[in-house]
Amino acid sequence: LMTLVALALAPVSVVQPILGCGLACVAIFSHYLTADRLRASDWAACLLCVAGTIGIGLTTVEGSGAEEMLLASGVIIIATFGALATACSALAERKQLSLEIAASVSAGICFGLSACCTRCGMSVAAEVAAAGGASAAYLSPLAAVLGIAGSIFLSSSGFVAQTKGLKDGRALAVVAYSNLVALLVAVVFGVFALSEPLPTTSAGLAGRAGALLCLVIGSLALGGGGGGGGGGPPTPEKAA
Repeated sequence: LMTLVALALAPVSVVQPILGCGLACVAIFSHYLTADRLRASDWAACLLCVAGTIGIGLTTVEGSGAEEMLLASGVIIIATFGALATACSALAERKQLSLEIAASVSAGICFGLSACCTRCGMSVAAEVAAAGGASAAYLSPLAAVLGIAGSIFLSSSGFVAQTKGLKDGRALAVVAYSNLVALLVAVVFGVFALSEPLPTTSAGLAGRAGALLCLVIGSLALGGGGGGGGGGPPTPEKAA
């Protein structure tokens, strides 16, 4: 519910990267609530994710008007990422790509497009309501509902793909890679298909790029590290 509210108020190219910081939160909760222990490198990765999230917030700019949806660009982007997901699945079936990576890519594409679908529905609903007319009273809510329905379908598909990866892959790695792909999808779709605003100054652009880089590096470090497990004395569960 909170994600829907966020997507209604802010660009998807901002919201989705910030949601990626949830991986750091999961790692920290695991450190205190489970037998897993974060190493120094894992804590550094968490700090990078937090720094990236703060950087995204500081470099967010207000749009000068309504977002302009570019249908042709959106179709091309969706087709490109759809082809990528299909190719990864085919390679995984042929044992030429690990199921962990293939499932992560497919799940990330679904999650990213899910957020984009919600944002598109909200944007269309706002445009229809602003245009007014006799049909606006029911077309505006309909656009929002269709966007949310598409988002639910894509999210469900993403969870199915992610579950396949979790069966044979490392849990934290699958989540990390899914987050990174979702971030990429949302940023590309938001900027090129929804005309979402970017910082207009060189410093702002550098800050946004640096924030995204922090999120990418932090997520990769957490995924590659497998959630720690070193550090600290062995617990009774591990000893057993």
